[in-house]
Amino acid sequence: MPSYLAVVEDSAPFLTYTGTWRAGHSFRDDNTTRFSDSSYAESTVTGSAMSFEFYGNYAAVHGARRPNHGFFEGLVDGQIIVRENAFLPGPERQFQTVLFSANVSKGFHTIEIRNAEDKVRDVDFVSWQASVGGDDEPLIVNMIQDSHPGFFYEPAGAWTTQFPQVQTFSGGSGHGTAQVEAAVSLTFNGDAVAIYGPSGPNCAQLYQVQVDNRPVKTFTALRDEFRSKQLMYYGANLGRGNHLLKITLEASSQPNQFLAIDYAEIYSTPSLGASYTASGALVAATSTSPQIGLLVGLIITAILSALALSTLGYLFYLYKVGRIQSRPSRKMDIDSEFNVPMEPNPHMTAYIVPPSQDAHSLAGASGSQQHVTSLYGIPAGAAPPTASIYSFPTTAPSVQPVAQRLPTTGKAGLAASAHTRAQEEEAPPPAYPSGI
Repeated sequence: MPSYLAVVEDSAPFLTYTGTWRAGHSFRDDNTTRFSDSSYAESTVTGSAMSFEFYGNYAAVHGARRPNHGFFEGLVDGQIIVRENAFLPGPERQFQTVLFSANVSKGFHTIEIRNAEDKVRDVDFVSWQASVGGDDEPLIVNMIQDSHPGFFYEPAGAWTTQFPQVQTFSGGSGHGTAQVEAAVSLTFNGDAVAIYGPSGPNCAQLYQVQVDNRPVKTFTALRDEFRSKQLMYYGANLGRGNHLLKITLEASSQPNQFLAIDYAEIYSTPSLGASYTASGALVAATSTSPQIGLLVGLIITAILSALALSTLGYLFYLYKVGRIQSRPSRKMDIDSEFNVPMEPNPHMTAYIVPPSQDAHSLAGASGSQQHVTSLYGIPAGAAPPTASIYSFPTTAPSVQPVAQRLPTTGKAGLAASAHTRAQEEEAPPPAYPSGI
């Protein structure tokens, strides 16, 4: 089955302290920040102990080994398995280290650490190897906020969402009550469940937790300093199906002590009937029937296909009975419609670079930019004229009769024509534009 390492801080109400304990504080200890979450619990009284119950096959207690530390005992299910001295000289001191651990058969076990002399014994955090489901399947964890409708608060008037430091809760929301015997219930589908809330000097003195018909467990959320998002309860190996968890405020020594719920985590696997949910649904039941969304989509697709086929059939019927006729396409006479004479643009001056000139000669020996005329007959870099290279007149151009261009009588006309041709043949080539 998939396994995971559960880690719980010293300030969690899930841990049970007996004897005399207090929270480590920076005004007494300059090394407080070297502990996990900058917090720890400590005792200097022989016999003071911390314990917790877990389901799994491995557990450990973490703390420090320092010059003012002494002997402690580690117990598993009431049996001492370790008696050890936690003293270490200053240069060799250790923090967040394993004080003792135990490998056990998978099942329910109780771990306890006990101070064995009147020296400092601290607890930083605890951990255990938890598991649910089968070995070859993924672990599914769904988080459920206190505002989820799966939580049922009773009586409703005894619970409030406005109480001190609720902004430090997950999502900035929570439910709290100071009324003794007020309760909250949660129905869920999963093999394990964890409930989170606050601990501190104004939190619940005593509260009880029961899952299904299992034995009732009693805890206290009283601690020296306030901390949110603490483990209030953890239950495992619940089995397949739906389960009911109930938490009840049992006792308060002061009117301002309250029981508060932050959120829950449900642990399960696919073989146990669970699945990932977007909103942390409480009961993740499986079904073999087709999904409603898929069924609706298939129906809509079938209807649209039938309508499309009906429309095509109707159009074909209209075509066959002559209600729809095809029109012959009109062939465009390109020669007759677009045979427009073109005249050269008067703004364009053609220019051809002689073979003896290249880009280097045009640029000039000094490399400075010369005045070069572009293909459009304008200086390079200037904007081209707005007129196109070729003009398309809107009316046909007037053609002058040949009789008006050449003499029509005898040799004089022929001589004039020959002279004109001779002048055209002997005319020098056009001069290149200046500046090239």
